[in-house]
Amino acid sequence: MTSESPTLAVDSRATALPDDGIAITDLVEAVELSAALLSDHANDLSGAVRRICATLNPTASSNLTCRVLFRCAVREGTPHRARFVTDVLTAQGHTGTARFLADHAVPAAAKPWQKRRLTALRQVSPGTGLPENARQNYSLIIGADGSVNFVDAHSADGSSPWLRALLERLDAQPVGIHHDVLTIHLPAGAETKEALRSVLTTIQLLPVVPVLVTESPIHAAHLVTAIASWHLEWMEPVVVAPLRTEGYGLITAGGGELLLAGKPDDLVMDTEADLATIAAAVGALSLYRSDALLSHRGSVVDSMRTELAQLFPLKSAGRGFARAVKFSEPVHSNPELKTRLTGHLGASGFFEEAVALLHGVPSSQRSKAHSARLLRANFGTGRFEDAAQPAKPSHRSASDERLRREAAAAAQLISARDDALSQNPEPIERIDGRVLSILHASAPEQSGGYAVRAHSILKAISAQGYEVIAATRPGFPEATNHLAPGATSALDHDGVRYVRIGSGRTRRDGEYSYMQESVDHYVELIRRERPSLVHLRSTYVSALPGLIAAKRFGLPVLYEVSGMWELVYEASNSALMEGRRARTVRLEDAVLSGADAVVTLTEAMKDIIGSRVSTTRPVELLPNAVDIDEYSAREKDETLLSDLRWDASVPVIGYVGSFVEYEGLHILIRALARLKERNVEFRAVLVGDGAESDRLRALAEEVGLDESVLHFTGRMPHEAVTRLYSIIDVCAYPRLATPATRAVSPLKPFEAMAAKKTVIVSDVAALAEIAGHGERGLVIPAGDVDALAEALTAAVTDQGSFFGMTAAAAEWVRSDRSWRRIGEIVDTVLSGLLSGADHADAHRPQSEDSRST
Repeated sequence: MTSESPTLAVDSRATALPDDGIAITDLVEAVELSAALLSDHANDLSGAVRRICATLNPTASSNLTCRVLFRCAVREGTPHRARFVTDVLTAQGHTGTARFLADHAVPAAAKPWQKRRLTALRQVSPGTGLPENARQNYSLIIGADGSVNFVDAHSADGSSPWLRALLERLDAQPVGIHHDVLTIHLPAGAETKEALRSVLTTIQLLPVVPVLVTESPIHAAHLVTAIASWHLEWMEPVVVAPLRTEGYGLITAGGGELLLAGKPDDLVMDTEADLATIAAAVGALSLYRSDALLSHRGSVVDSMRTELAQLFPLKSAGRGFARAVKFSEPVHSNPELKTRLTGHLGASGFFEEAVALLHGVPSSQRSKAHSARLLRANFGTGRFEDAAQPAKPSHRSASDERLRREAAAAAQLISARDDALSQNPEPIERIDGRVLSILHASAPEQSGGYAVRAHSILKAISAQGYEVIAATRPGFPEATNHLAPGATSALDHDGVRYVRIGSGRTRRDGEYSYMQESVDHYVELIRRERPSLVHLRSTYVSALPGLIAAKRFGLPVLYEVSGMWELVYEASNSALMEGRRARTVRLEDAVLSGADAVVTLTEAMKDIIGSRVSTTRPVELLPNAVDIDEYSAREKDETLLSDLRWDASVPVIGYVGSFVEYEGLHILIRALARLKERNVEFRAVLVGDGAESDRLRALAEEVGLDESVLHFTGRMPHEAVTRLYSIIDVCAYPRLATPATRAVSPLKPFEAMAAKKTVIVSDVAALAEIAGHGERGLVIPAGDVDALAEALTAAVTDQGSFFGMTAAAAEWVRSDRSWRRIGEIVDTVLSGLLSGADHADAHRPQSEDSRST
């Protein structure tokens, strides 16, 4: 801690240093002594904290000790304490956490080396390396006899003393600035109250916010009074009582009195997850209010995105802050502080929280800044109608008005959709068996999974006897589409007629304004082509205008959900993408609820749709599939092997697909390196390209996989891919676990199964479903290099053991996952829609014009 060097090594992981032998008993003793010091010197906070720091310093390599010291610096608030704690944190490698205190510590840097150290530390961005999903919700149960038990799914007998068990869990978590939550269930009773007093006294130093789940409102009120008399100044509990029906009533948040009741439902929470959300907000508010962190309030809020992601996700609508400030005097009585908080929440992507707080600002205090923040928060949550509301002339700005116009366009699309579904349709003479498909993009300009699946499904529909016309979004393809707005041209590609449409707008001009124009183009296309049914494909950008246009003519609509971009946006965990996620959900749900039938790829996607919206009919599965003839097993291409200078007897491991981060190809490369270290004989080929290509090639070089062992092909034409499949024996798909990969399935594993390759997949739900949970392919934990290496070793050293598995997989795709089979499923859905439409036409009242003809 006394080094004079100003150079800092930033620990990008902020995880614990290797175990240096600190026993948990030493940590328990240090915490108990520190808690006693705080209680015994309640009237001398500075002296108490000084003694506490001296007591904890011998255990400074403990993650928990570092977190407790940070809490001491924040609560005491002196520059001297901040400087001491920055020294400790920096010495332990937690520079991202130390940076939060550095500015406040500057006045206490009396010596040149101290100033140099702080100067170096202040070059680090606050929050650098803070952990993700680190903060947890732990539980204690206090019995009627005063016994205290730590609830742990991994130790059902509860034999470990509660404090030891809690400290072990807290110490195992990485260092950061935010609090964990400790939910304490307790009945009424004198012994229970004394046990609670002992627990709260002991944990008041710990970086936890307790949630006290009481027996009744009366019990809760008595406890609040008792806690106030115990003078636990560092304790800010959330106290709730169960309601007679279900849920919980909020008695206090942070230990304060209710300052402004507001709506009754603001004090009602449905689940324990809601309790954890408000507790996390209470902890964040204590940091936000601290003088020690004054210059980093924005970073305090922004760090919630990562550190509190599990307790307080960006999409949370729990109104944790809005509820907490009802009991928080410093925030409630300081409008400027509250306004700053809404700005920081909005800037970090907590739009729901920002909306709830902004609505609580009295009209007399609503400034131009309030108007701008409310606009962005409403837009960020997909509340288009609210965002479109005009502002006072004095509150307007050019950027705000552009956003307001775009919100108005989205609101008008929603309104147009509602009108199209409810009003009498425009009569049209439909051509039997003609299906108009509206696509976001298509072949031949695109060859990715979206375009391949779309083309295969369109061919499968045609094979069932339908006449298919496929219209891409107006302006596609942007590089070569020079058509006048609304003008069309046709392109026949591999048996499918694609229609290109000119556009006067681009999505860059405003996505929702572009979609409004698209409605008009689709209306004219329907008038001209007179389909009997409209088939929409993801995403809402083309599907919502297509739905509106189709319903103006009363046409039945099938919506095929082939992807969920909202899940991709959620995984990015950023302010920009959270707004996109919420708006995407709003507009996708408008299509889902308005379509006559919905089909999707996987059970996981089906469940997501069902959890969000009510559909006209039950959602049906239309999974990915494969062209059985194109990808059937074939002899190894000797010429290709010769070109690569590979022996035909050496097993080849392969991957075919996009080179993007979520595919987990870095896991595959590290696993291949393990095989080489074990002298396992193999070759590997990675087929494709993408954003991760350069990094993956560099990683391969780093781990010693040269071109003689691992070959990168780059992007390959379709016909070359089938040749490459012939030389591959094992295909690996080590996708990482993200919201999107758990739900959305890729096409490539079906190709590998059809070609009778041994398939290894990670255990994300969509892939495990394809692998039959081990029946048709090997399943390994996502992100586990060792497990993948073991599976690859088994697959290449004992290929004969997997012949039964590969044969079962090939038979399964032939019977259940061929495009012919998918065509049969689509035919059933389309036939049902068309028969329903005929029935509806027969019973629909005619308009005056149609009767006159």
